[in-house]
Amino acid sequence: MQGAQTLWPRATLMKQFSQRLIGLIGRQHLHADEAYWFPYCRAIHTFGMQQPLDLIAVDKGMQIVAVERFVLPNRSCRFRGAYGVIETLAGCYWPLEHWIGRVLTIEQGGSDESNSCRIDLCER
Repeated sequence: MQGAQTLWPRATLMKQFSQRLIGLIGRQHLHADEAYWFPYCRAIHTFGMQQPLDLIAVDKGMQIVAVERFVLPNRSCRFRGAYGVIETLAGCYWPLEHWIGRVLTIEQGGSDESNSCRIDLCER
């Protein structure tokens, strides 16, 4: 998308039940350029996680409605009015709190079966 800034070039769409059930449980390391997109999701948990996460909640228009930083393992978070949640490495260097109200785009990878995508921040 022209005029957009890529935030997470290595994102994964977590749409299937089995993906969502397991989520990131057991993942030892996340990288700063990785994110996981959970559409149709208003609440997440970090039970069984190995590391803390930063969480970004968006509405149906992909507008950022809430940010929770450094959510420790064995916690849960609920987001009112959210359509989906993005999970990324805790301590993300993007100024997410300042972007509440900004719009994100999700660009899916090559094939329809692919779960890979890219998450961009739209220009104002």
